[in-house]
Amino acid sequence: MSNEHDSCLGEHKSGNLSLGAVVDLTSLAGKQEGVAIQVAVNDFYARARIQQYPNLYVENSRGDPIRAGSSGPLEKYNARAIIGFGTWQEAVFVAQLGNESQIPIVSLANDHEVPLWASYQWPFLVNAARSQYAQMEAVAAIIQSWQWRKVNIIYEDFNPTAGGISPQLVAAIQAVDVEISDLLPLSPFTPYPFISENLKSLTLHGQCRVFIVHTSVSLGIKIFKEAKNLGMMGKDFVWITTNAITSQLDTLDASSIFTMQGVLGPIPEPTSSTLQAYDATWAVLRAILEGKPYWKSYKINSTGRFACIDEINGQHLLKSILQIKFEGLAGAFSFSEGNLAPVHFFKIVNVVGKSYRELGYWLEELGFSVSIHRAGSNNSMCSLGQVFWPGGPWSVPRGWAVATNASRLKIGVPADPTFSEFVNVTYDHSGGDPIISGFSIDVFKATIKHLPYDFPYDFTTGIKAYSGGRTPPL
Repeated sequence: MSNEHDSCLGEHKSGNLSLGAVVDLTSLAGKQEGVAIQVAVNDFYARARIQQYPNLYVENSRGDPIRAGSSGPLEKYNARAIIGFGTWQEAVFVAQLGNESQIPIVSLANDHEVPLWASYQWPFLVNAARSQYAQMEAVAAIIQSWQWRKVNIIYEDFNPTAGGISPQLVAAIQAVDVEISDLLPLSPFTPYPFISENLKSLTLHGQCRVFIVHTSVSLGIKIFKEAKNLGMMGKDFVWITTNAITSQLDTLDASSIFTMQGVLGPIPEPTSSTLQAYDATWAVLRAILEGKPYWKSYKINSTGRFACIDEINGQHLLKSILQIKFEGLAGAFSFSEGNLAPVHFFKIVNVVGKSYRELGYWLEELGFSVSIHRAGSNNSMCSLGQVFWPGGPWSVPRGWAVATNASRLKIGVPADPTFSEFVNVTYDHSGGDPIISGFSIDVFKATIKHLPYDFPYDFTTGIKAYSGGRTPPL
């Protein structure tokens, strides 16, 4: 496969069946997906009964949705289907072209859960990425395991079509009785100063220090760089990333990994997006072959090979793709209500040093385990061994801290209480602060100790006991 031209990799002139692919060739993940798509075409031709070699045209999006949305593979090469897209943004831009040209757009983007209404707006968009709901349950299980009661969610929201915050993530968090303290939507084009300002605001006005980052890897890199600069990758902080970032850790450079020390996150098994790209390409080619009764012109040549596809009906090809079933490299490839069968178990990884280490696994309905072969019901990550937390401490972060500009709550107590066994105020001879004690005070202090966050307060004795119908001065 040649890299001489941005717009075309692996061009083959025999035959008239053309496929398009849109990948980001400036990223390692995109390059790997491009290779996987090409290999799938080669393997399919070698094994299937087709005479003509499918033409494959790979467009380099450079991670730019506008560039991805150019109609290159359609106008230049008359592609019958387009595969790829590293982000939901790219898929959305090309999906509109799919509507206009009535050709299937097969998306591998895993940075957003595809909204339920997407199939109505873009009927030719095929979601070939696995459902994220089980992944969100894995994230929620991590939080529940360490008994953190609140989380902040940073998510990517580039326009109204993105679907906003993932409803699957919100549902999974709420299912384990965890409160969402703050939501921070960021555009993929958000400048560094704006990211810094918003991250700083979360620590100034809130106590929660548990962050879930549900964004594309490019935006995630910017977030962690600013968090590192603000001192938010240290003690008491917790950072959890979703698959769009975690599964790309192998592709990040050393400077990006340095800013992410201590990050936790799930990676679906099998992990490689290249395997999903291979399977999706194979599915499209199989759909073309198995759907031949619907094509407008085809024939079987003397060798028994399928040949001479002159025109493919896009609607029938879409239907054929959605009906394909086979055991792929990344697992069972089968659509149900327009979605692939979800992944049911995940590796839990922890960023340490120059890369990450695998702590163990999380399996749907079973919980955490050091091995997928010895899985039993277990809701605690403690069985996976020591976690390296942000800032390097081995002790589990509290997940909260005193807000930078938090005001201490003043709690009034009677200066001359009637029932001293409940509230009693005494003074020492040095004239210092009053000593406040009693049963009610002890109960209050014990309750405060059990709160999952800091509760700064001061007692004040500027209140006199109520007596004989007098209103106590405040």
